[in-house]
Amino acid sequence: MTEDNYLKERVDDQVSWYNKKSKRNKLLYLSTQVLIVIFSTSIPFLVGFIERTLDFMSILTGILGVLVTILTGINTLYLFKDKWTSYRLTSESLLREKFLYVTKAANYQRSEHPFQDFVSRVEMLLSDENRLWEEMFSQEQDD
Repeated sequence: MTEDNYLKERVDDQVSWYNKKSKRNKLLYLSTQVLIVIFSTSIPFLVGFIERTLDFMSILTGILGVLVTILTGINTLYLFKDKWTSYRLTSESLLREKFLYVTKAANYQRSEHPFQDFVSRVEMLLSDENRLWEEMFSQEQDD
């Protein structure tokens, strides 16, 4: 594989994938958190109206409580925040490594085999990301 092919097909492709997944998980995390705040702060407000309109407000308050619990569970189950930050970190690390390599800065300036060193570092970053997720999910199953 040539340097250009590796940069485009492996590095740029992975950076794009991690960016897309990071943005999606950030949106999901922030959306669920905003809904949790809105719903949970609405409950005490609505409780004040229960005596006047017993049926409707009681049902609405109960539904909001259930929604808060569901959204909290979804956030816990799908780890949106952890995925968002992990994907962002990996994407930025890959970009940093790419720019160091392309500009022949840092360790690449003194390297006898800069492309091989670059590939090794990129693959190590990707491997670390995979290992992190493997640990996270195996730890989750142990709990």
